Formats: sequence, C-alpha cells, structure tokens
Amino acid sequence: MNEHNVSLISQVNPLIDEINSLENRFKILNIKKTMGDNRQQLEKWRDKCHEKIDCFFEEKCQEHNRLVNQKVDEQRKEIRRIQSKINEIINIQEITRQDIDSLASTIRQLEKNMSNIEQACFKVQSHPLAIDDNIIIIKELTEHEIDLSTLSPAYKQMPRPKESFQLLSSNSRYLLVHQKPNLCFYDRELNIAKQILWKYGNIWDVCWSSTLERFIAFEQKKISFLSTTIQCQFIMFIQLSNETGSRVHVPIRFFMQLRINSLRLSWNSP
Repeated sequence: MNEHNVSLISQVNPLIDEINSLENRFKILNIKKTMGDNRQQLEKWRDKCHEKIDCFFEEKCQEHNRLVNQKVDEQRKEIRRIQSKINEIINIQEITRQDIDSLASTIRQLEKNMSNIEQACFKVQSHPLAIDDNIIIIKELTEHEIDLSTLSPAYKQMPRPKESFQLLSSNSRYLLVHQKPNLCFYDRELNIAKQILWKYGNIWDVCWSSTLERFIAFEQKKISFLSTTIQCQFIMFIQLSNETGSRVHVPIRFFMQLRINSLRLSWNSP
C-alpha cells in the first residue's frame, strides 16, 4: 500500500465518525416533538376556524330570532286591531254584512298565520361548508427559506393610502412614514404624534442622522431636513450631484423651531 492510499484512507476515518454521529442523532430523534410545532399550528388554525363558524352560527341564530319576533309582533298588533274594531262595533251598535264578512276573513287569515308561527314560519336553507385543499399547504423548507410561521403576530397594522411613497425611517422616538399627503411621525404605540403636509416632489429615500438629530429626505435635486428636537441654529455644507456628474457645494443655514419644520434646498445645474 503506497503512501497516497494511506493518506486517502486516513481521510475516511473522520467521515466514519461523522456518519456514526448522524446515526446516533437519528436514534434519539423525537419525531413527535419535530412534528409538534406544525401540529400546534394546525390546531391553532382549526380553533380559529371553529371560532369563525361559531360567530357565524350566532349571527344566523340572532337573525332568525329577529325575524320570528318581528312576525309575532305583526300578528299581535293585527289581533289587537281586530279586537279594537269589534269593541267599537259593539259600542256603537252598528254593523253591516260587509263588516262581518271582512272581520271573519281577517280572523281566518290570522288563524292561518298563527298556525304557521306555531309550526315554524321560516325555513332554514344551509349548504355544506366547502373547504379548498389549498387553504393549507404543507411543503418542505429549503435551506435558505424563512419560516414565516415562527414570526410573532403583527403588533398593529397601519392603512396606507394609494400612491404613498415607499419610505420608512426611525429614530429612538419616532417612526417616519409617508401617508399621502402627509409625512407622519408615529410614536412607540404607533399613534400619529405629528405630521407634515408634503406638497413637494417625490421622496426617493429618507434616513435619520444621529449627528444632525434630524430626518433627511432625498428628492431628485432637493434635500429636506425634518426635525422634532428643540430649536437650534447651525451652518452646514451639503454636496449634491447633477445629471452630468459634476458636483456643487450648497451652503445651508436654517433654523428649527419646537414644532416640526422642514427646510427645502434646491439648485440648478450650470
């Protein structure tokens, strides 16, 4: 056996150790625990579906009760009306054959209505609950795929108007989001603390500068500084580029007040 073969065989030993280690892990693998998380997720889905079915059931029961009570009230009012009519006839001692026939016909109809109520005046039509197999899809996770089911539930949802800019930035106190037509500052409870009416151009990007302690909004040729801090005054130089790639230095001096203000800076290429 030459030295080359000896070297190759020596590399087999670590592989043997690895495969033996995998076999040991397989022996102690708890399949029930492995499936437990997915099983728990399916059970949560089932519970939520049951809750929706129960809610729907209660709504239909209330609807049925309301319709029956409405029908009963209508009959009760009609009976009282006929009773009042008969009492009036007795009091005045005047009645015609037409009145007798009309009262008799009305009473016969009330008797039929009462029989319907006693037997069941409404019919419930139901259909089997159709469940699409695609409601739940079980598939194998790829190596780099994120299992979204492991994420915590959404804390809160914020509706956004159409055509709002796709921008998002934050500091330690506020989350800056564009809700057309305003730039909105959300606090930690995701309530709008302050907002600015944005009537200028499209914002390409926005970021928070811890050095300047301001939000910086970038447009194509303009930069806006947004602040929620106490009033301050300083001089700063900003370097912008135009379409041709040449650079221009724009001196900026601005004054920020207690309320949210914005300073817009613009330049024209030479």
